[in-house]
Amino acid sequence: MPAEICDPFIIDDVSDSGESGGQHAVLDNKLWNIEVGKASTLAYWFIGGTRNQRRAVESGMTTWEKYANVQFVGSASSQDSVIRIGFKAGEGTCSAVGTDALGIDTKKTTMNFSNLADDLPASAEDFANILHELGHALGMVHEHQSPARGGHVRLKEVAIYAYYKVLYGWEEKITKKNVIDPYNLSQVSNMSAFDIYSIMMYFIPANLNERNVRIPENLNLSDMDKAFITLSYPRKPPAIAKPPMPDDMPVEGALRVAGVTGKWYDSIMDAVEREDYPNARAQFQEWNRMAIYQKLINGTFLNAAQSTSGAQSGIPFAISNIVENPLFRSVVKNIVNQVLVQRGIPTVTPILGSGEKDVLDTIGVIITNPVFAKTVQEINAKLTGPKDQSTSAS
Repeated sequence: MPAEICDPFIIDDVSDSGESGGQHAVLDNKLWNIEVGKASTLAYWFIGGTRNQRRAVESGMTTWEKYANVQFVGSASSQDSVIRIGFKAGEGTCSAVGTDALGIDTKKTTMNFSNLADDLPASAEDFANILHELGHALGMVHEHQSPARGGHVRLKEVAIYAYYKVLYGWEEKITKKNVIDPYNLSQVSNMSAFDIYSIMMYFIPANLNERNVRIPENLNLSDMDKAFITLSYPRKPPAIAKPPMPDDMPVEGALRVAGVTGKWYDSIMDAVEREDYPNARAQFQEWNRMAIYQKLINGTFLNAAQSTSGAQSGIPFAISNIVENPLFRSVVKNIVNQVLVQRGIPTVTPILGSGEKDVLDTIGVIITNPVFAKTVQEINAKLTGPKDQSTSAS
């Protein structure tokens, strides 16, 4: 998401209103309701805007509908809508996150596009803004505020504050809310793998993070965006199969992209086949929380092995999978060889205790270490942390 186009937008005092009418990155408690055998219907209403601007936003809705089991339906009135879209200059480009929109007065906007050009089709940059804000409306949150971010992009907070101060004149508290603060792990379901190509990701220059990773200007939905919205709003494929399109993302494909395998894959697919969409969503959310949890526990091994430019995938649950990691195997081999060379032992000599089972036993000793246990307790504290308040996001 090009940061230079995205302005702060605070919808009245919703962010300070405490519990909302219904509570990644999707925030589990901000997803719209989904029923057995039905799509989620989201009624929208335009407040102002030209014909071209309105059609551009509706084109973005159509893009999300290709993957999410939702239907954006034009409303007969502002009072009957749940999403109200404005185009008022000076009020920023932003949206309420998911069901937070229900807590906003029906006469007021829940989404605004401050600088959307009167062009059809919209420019690539404007259309990216539309996709980003509609992602928020569906319950998606900023990818750069993912709890999975830490292993990949460690932001330089002082530099970030200065950057957004110069660019927009943002006060630190606004930058902290929109860029710095990670979301509570216990509420996030679409973050098992960090996706720098997400439409929900801000453009961040390389010099603003510790690893000098350049976050690109993302103009389209990434495969992970498509997968997570598909699994958050799942649907059964049509009985009469249509020719597959290059950008299709059926549930089985979404599960593969997210890294869901084995019994979880079978169980979620079974729920989708039965059109039990709430159950399929709930299972995916539970799998994903476990994936995040396991990643944090094994972070010492896995974070070193993963690259932000590598394949985006879920985190395997079994600790035994760690020994299959090429980097892990290489590190162990190098350490063993160095010890052998230092002691004058030929490196082709079989080493007692270096088999896979022995390595797993060693890992078992590590994870039962008191220091490791303390780390797990800290992760548990994050998982059961305080509930987030209502959210608006740019």
